[in-house]
Amino acid sequence: MEWKESATRCVVLRGGGRWSGVLAHVLAGLLPAGSQIHWAAGQGYDTAQETSALLMKRTNGLMIEVQPRLHDISADLAVDLGIVASASPAHLADTQAVVARFAPPRVLVEKPLAPSPDEAPALQAAPPSGTALIVNYEFRLASYIDQIVDLAPRAHIAEISVRWCDPASEDRGHSQKSVNWSTHIAYDQGSHVWSLLDRILPDHVVKAPWAKFTQTGQRLQCGAQLCPRGTDQVALQFDLSRRATTRERAIEITLKDATQICLDFSTEPGQLRQGSQVIDTQDLWAKRPRPLGRSLRAMLDLPAKDDALEPAQARALLAAPRCQTALVFAEAFKQAIDAQAEILLRSPNPDEQAIARQELFAHQLAASSFEPPDPDALTAFQRDLKAHQ
Repeated sequence: MEWKESATRCVVLRGGGRWSGVLAHVLAGLLPAGSQIHWAAGQGYDTAQETSALLMKRTNGLMIEVQPRLHDISADLAVDLGIVASASPAHLADTQAVVARFAPPRVLVEKPLAPSPDEAPALQAAPPSGTALIVNYEFRLASYIDQIVDLAPRAHIAEISVRWCDPASEDRGHSQKSVNWSTHIAYDQGSHVWSLLDRILPDHVVKAPWAKFTQTGQRLQCGAQLCPRGTDQVALQFDLSRRATTRERAIEITLKDATQICLDFSTEPGQLRQGSQVIDTQDLWAKRPRPLGRSLRAMLDLPAKDDALEPAQARALLAAPRCQTALVFAEAFKQAIDAQAEILLRSPNPDEQAIARQELFAHQLAASSFEPPDPDALTAFQRDLKAHQ
């Protein structure tokens, strides 16, 4: 299907959390006049109603319909894009429901694609022929990631270090952002690490993954050997945290000639250095769409003026078959993290025991993505497991 730039679009959005609101705001800023968003917001219905009223007031010619359920939205719509932004455990069911009801040409699923590699084939089998399934690892499309990829030829890389650390809660864009407690940290933050590594070293295999808790359990340090096809092994180390004091986003690459390339994008578009030279990131950031906008434009064939990345190229970077590798990466480190958490669980330090319980059990017990289970519930869960072993 080929769309003209001025043609209207019809989007179905499934999800009622904070991120669905972010998606609605970005869509409102790029959709042509006369376009439609049909939003199945579930438990977030009231907030979505307020958001939609505000966006329609601000945006000329945009229609937003908010309903509690997908089945409350007409199945007769000619939908151009389905977006699944519900809680991670619901991705499979919601994707299948969107496809079955609306048969859009593309479905964009928030990460992770599935809660395990075993479920990914079922998710990819959900779309009928002609429907493309795409995973929204939008950082893969960031202009500053384009820059660091250009500076670090894969055959010259010796070591890579990544930090992806978040506070449990922080203010982001006039709303409160929480870490995703219903998803294991390896599938949440760990899969973000994969999304960056796969741009820098595509088509790699992970060997000998390991993990350990540092700073009295407040931070996870992980590592492995990356084996890219056609070049030497690369040493990987990365830090993850859901209890950081401040947000940390950084990539450090050491080349075989000892040159260091460092990107700190804790605040976008970040600071980029090659050796002692500072590389400007502001110019491309100003010229190109923001990562999420770039992703959504690619899904809707609405390329921004002068963007060097064609929509088809962006979709290829986010295509489900390629992003399925993220689940293999995440599962390898989940197993390594859980093994270390089991050791921490036997620590004499009660704080370390509590952190181990959270890493091992929180994603199984979390009532929502944004609220960690009560510590007493985690302790009771551990006690019940012991009783049944």
